[in-house]
Amino acid sequence: TGITTVQEPENVVAGRGVRQVGAVTSGERGTLVTVACAGNALGNMIPPMFIFPRVNFKDHFIRDGPPGCIGAANKSGWMMEDHFLQFLKHFHHHTRASLDAKVLLILDNHSSHLSVRGIDFCRENGIVMLSFPPHCSHKLQPLDRTVYGPLKRHVNSFCDTWMRSHPGLTMSIYDIPGIVRLALPLAGTPGNVQNAFSSTGIWPYNRDNFKDSDFAPSLVTDRPPPPVLPEQAGTSAPLEVPPVHAGSSASCAVPPVHAGTSAPLEVPPVHAGSSASSAVPPVQAGPSVSSAVPPVQAEFSPETVRPHPRAGPRKITKGNGRKKCKSAILTDTPEKEALEREKAKVKREPTKVKRKLTKNTLETSQQTKTKEKKHTEKDSDSEKEEDFCIVCLESYSRPGEVWLQCCQCKAWAHEACTDGGSIYICHNCESDGEL
Repeated sequence: TGITTVQEPENVVAGRGVRQVGAVTSGERGTLVTVACAGNALGNMIPPMFIFPRVNFKDHFIRDGPPGCIGAANKSGWMMEDHFLQFLKHFHHHTRASLDAKVLLILDNHSSHLSVRGIDFCRENGIVMLSFPPHCSHKLQPLDRTVYGPLKRHVNSFCDTWMRSHPGLTMSIYDIPGIVRLALPLAGTPGNVQNAFSSTGIWPYNRDNFKDSDFAPSLVTDRPPPPVLPEQAGTSAPLEVPPVHAGSSASCAVPPVHAGTSAPLEVPPVHAGSSASSAVPPVQAGPSVSSAVPPVQAEFSPETVRPHPRAGPRKITKGNGRKKCKSAILTDTPEKEALEREKAKVKREPTKVKRKLTKNTLETSQQTKTKEKKHTEKDSDSEKEEDFCIVCLESYSRPGEVWLQCCQCKAWAHEACTDGGSIYICHNCESDGEL
């Protein structure tokens, strides 16, 4: 998650009827610091990792941070592949994972998590990485459910206290580790961390944790189903009725038959003494059994009267769109090999373009350089040859014009711009002579 230097003020006590109530903040736009946390289903958490928006990391950045925390820095302040590998080493140090006692690490499909070096490190140290399905982290990511929300509220509260204790000062990114050290124990309690895994259905495992109402918003973006092939339309498998043995206590030996089935039914003979003989209704052999079973009426839904709006088909992008991710075990060999091929392809593309440019345009680039040199030389010579009128500042462009040269500074001017005397002294030299 991200912690900013500008907090959201808490509720302010004011008099009744006051229309404008203000609160002091550190600034209008703050600087973001990324905080990476991890916890388990028992309620324990490892010390966090801070990523600062700086080029180089210094140890004094986390001087006031939680005990055992680590830090890193880059220009953006976001998690990168190198920093994620550093976090994996920090995670392995506290979990003591090994090939004999493996640890499951659940995370999202962020680009920094798809690191070949990070996956190799996890495979060597017994860390199994499992990614969430896309667009489900707000429901499946445990810490997002019950930890990060209270953490932000406690951080805002401690930021307000810091602003009151330091009047006239603004909060910097180096004050955030000290504030997180006070807020994280209040938000990351064992009860909150345990509820994080239970609310997502991860532990204890609950596949029915989410109801239909949780999936209702996705109905708008449901795409139409694929078309049915003509070979598949109208085919139906023949129904087989199992025989009923003597002494069976089944209430009905005939399975339910849907209306409109075109396959004929064969009712086997019932043995003597069977208690289910009266339960089998008489079925007339014929091409249709629609009269044997009444049709089942579907439940009425308001959607049949006024259906929800549906989004159109997805636009096909030619390689420029965002990559579609899925839930996968990233440390498995097929996933790792696919990621390696993708990374190798990205690295090869710039070299191909560079070779084409250097091979095909080497001579043309040299010719353009020589042309540019010639143009610059001509331009410099033309600038030297061109003269400007010191009165109207127009260049000598029309041949046949009469120009006069100053006797002292040797500057030129149009005859029409001067008084027309035989001896011309410009106004600059006249002003200098008067001084």
